[in-house]
Amino acid sequence: MPYLAFRKWFGGRAWLALLVYVTAMSFWAFGINGLRNGLAAAFFIYGISFIRQPLKLTIWLVIAIGFHKSMLLPVAAFVLTRFIKSTTLLIRVWLLAIPVAFFFGNGLETAISSFFDIIGLSDKRTENLFVEELDGQAVSRSFRLDFIIYSGVAVFLGYYYTVKKKFSDIFYARLLNTYLIANTVWILMIYAAYTNRTAYLSWFIMPLVLIYPLLKAQFVRKQSHWVFWIVIGSLVFTLLMYFK
Repeated sequence: MPYLAFRKWFGGRAWLALLVYVTAMSFWAFGINGLRNGLAAAFFIYGISFIRQPLKLTIWLVIAIGFHKSMLLPVAAFVLTRFIKSTTLLIRVWLLAIPVAFFFGNGLETAISSFFDIIGLSDKRTENLFVEELDGQAVSRSFRLDFIIYSGVAVFLGYYYTVKKKFSDIFYARLLNTYLIANTVWILMIYAAYTNRTAYLSWFIMPLVLIYPLLKAQFVRKQSHWVFWIVIGSLVFTLLMYFK
C-alpha cells in the first residue's frame, strides 16, 4: 500500500521512495513490533495520500487505528498539523524536549501513565512501559542518544529543505510536522521500557521526510547522489542496530 501512495506522489520515481522505505530501520522492525503494527502504518501512509479527499482520508486513518491503537499518536499528530503550522516552532519544541527528557524524564512517568488512563489507552502494554522488571527479568531503560541522533537526521534535513532551501509544499509541511510532533512525544517517553516501540510511531514516517523533497524539487547538482547516500546510510544504521 505505501507503494500505491508513492505512485501518486512520485509517478515513475516511486521505486526510489520504496527503496528508502524498505531499507529504513522502521520497516525491518515489523518483525519485532508485529505485522499488525506494520499494516497499520501502511494504511496510515496510504490514507494520507488522500489528503485532498477528506472522506477517504478519514476512512483509511480509522482503519489504521482499527488495526493497531498505537496509530492514534501519528493520526492525532497529523490532525494537529492542521492547526500548528510552524515547522520552526515544532523544531524548537523538539530540541527543548531533549534536555527535558534527560533531566526530568523519569519524573514524567506518572503524568504519562495518567494521560493514557484519561484517553482510554491504558492496557497491559502501557502498564509495562515504566516497569523495572518484567517476567522476572530486568528491563533496560536508558536515555538513548543514538536513537535521538537517528531521529535528528530527519529533523535536520526537514529544516534544510523547508527553511534553508525554502521548499514550499503544503503536504510535505504537514508530513514533517507530523513527524516532529510524534517524535517529540517519544523523546518525552524515552525512559520507557521498549522505547523503540514508541519511536517507531514517528520513524515509519521518516523515509518520506527524507526523500519527498528530493523527488519533487531540485536543490543541488547531482541530486541523485543524495538519494544514494540516504539509502546507504539508512541501511548501514539498520544493520548496525540489528547486528551490534
